[in-house]
Parts: sequence; structure tokens; C-alpha cells
Amino acid sequence: MKYFFFLLLMLPAMANGQEFPLNPKNYVTRFDPSYSKNFALTQQEEDLLNAKLRAFEESTGIQLFVYITQYGPIKTKETLAQQIFNAWGIGQKDKNNGALIAIFTSDQEFVVVGRGLDAILNYDTCMEILDEEMTSHFQDKNFYQGIDAGIDKLVHYSKNQYEPPSLLEKTKKNRMEIIGMTALALPFILGIIGFLLKNRRRN
Repeated sequence: MKYFFFLLLMLPAMANGQEFPLNPKNYVTRFDPSYSKNFALTQQEEDLLNAKLRAFEESTGIQLFVYITQYGPIKTKETLAQQIFNAWGIGQKDKNNGALIAIFTSDQEFVVVGRGLDAILNYDTCMEILDEEMTSHFQDKNFYQGIDAGIDKLVHYSKNQYEPPSLLEKTKKNRMEIIGMTALALPFILGIIGFLLKNRRRN
């Protein structure tokens, strides 16, 4: 009985020593080695993503898996993601049609490995799209919305040719960002000016 109790005490430590599950649970795999129960996805959200990724593979032949965990390892996240990709054997045999998105919720970061998405987009374009669609949601800790939005874009561009935004569209976007930042900073700037003018009158 003492030996059994000792094993129970060791379970969390043993789990922490394992960097990732040896087999994927489904298209989406949540891994919680510290037993924190701090899941970024609900079971319903996970089921919805699994259904969408299954349909994605059926329509494109591309196997896109998602690995989501709280903390990254001491080694680089890219190295871990590549190890998971290789261990899980993502992609059909003799076909370069698999990809893995590894998400680390504590850092609101993600890593993509595997060249399977090249069938739809080149790697740099794919990363640009995923970053634009997913990062803002991740920063707000809306991980389901971020993953779902990223998958939706990949599904869209698997059926439609990707056209990068024109220079005019980029200029408009940058201009709107500058206007927004200025509007936020304006009350603060006016407050400083008013404070300086008030002190100047006193002097």
C-alpha cells in the first residue's frame, strides 16, 4: 500500500517529465502535464474544431493537427513542434501533406511545422495569414476563436486563389491604425499641454 501511495505522489512529476503525448487524441490534442485543469478549450469547442479539421482533410487531402498546451519547454518551441510532428507521423505516407500548429497558451504564441500547407499557400504567406487571423484572438486569450478563424482562412484559400492585399489596402490599414493611436493619445497630450499652460500662468 505504501508503494502504491508513493506511485500516486509521483504521477504529477512523471507527467511533467513527458513533453507531449506519444499519440494524438484527435485532430486537436490538449496536453496538461501539470494537472492544472486550466484548459484553453471546452470539450464542445474541441469537438467543433475536430469536425472542421476532418472536413478540411476530406476536401484537400491535407492533415492539419493542432497541439495546445499551457507552457513551452526549455528547448525551443520549434524543436518540440517538429518532434511532435515526427512522432505522430502527420501526413499520409509518401506524401508531404501534413502540418501541425502547436499553441502555447501561457505565451499566446503558436508554431507551425510541416510543409503540407504549401499545397494551398507558400509557407510565408500561410504564416502571414495565420498570424493576422489568430494572434489578436490569442492575445485576448480567445484561443478557440483564434484557431477557428485561422482554419476558416485556410479552408477559404484552399478553394480560392490567395490574392495578397494591394499597396493601397495596406496604406489604408496603416493610416487607420495611426488615426486610432492618435485618437487614443490625444486626451493625454491635451492634458499635458493644459497642465504646462496652467503652471506657466502661475509663474
